[in-house]
Amino acid sequence: MKFASQSVTTEKLASRQTLKKPKLEQLDSVLFKWFSAVSSEGKPVTGPMIVEKAKKFGQDLGVAESECNYSDGWLRNFKFRHGIRRLDVTGETLSANQNSAEKYKDEFEKIVADNDLTPE
Repeated sequence: MKFASQSVTTEKLASRQTLKKPKLEQLDSVLFKWFSAVSSEGKPVTGPMIVEKAKKFGQDLGVAESECNYSDGWLRNFKFRHGIRRLDVTGETLSANQNSAEKYKDEFEKIVADNDLTPE
């Protein structure tokens, strides 16, 4: 029987990374709420948009420029903390208006029939 100090599990624990809390928790929280609201509307959110909003929220919260460096590393860590994988396709696409779609389909079929239109 192996002792815990010699086990593979202990070796894995030594290389384990922990998720650190952000230095500015209030800024992080407000920014993620904004991100969630925008992405839930089906609007795309880009990295530069997140950085600009972070700077604005930072100013609103009285965060000094020297306290937070809005670098690529900062953005990467923000995305990692919140499980954001892709920024260009965030949120669900809003569902189509079924009534409008049916109305369009009916009008299109009428135009095709009235004008004897064919796919050619």
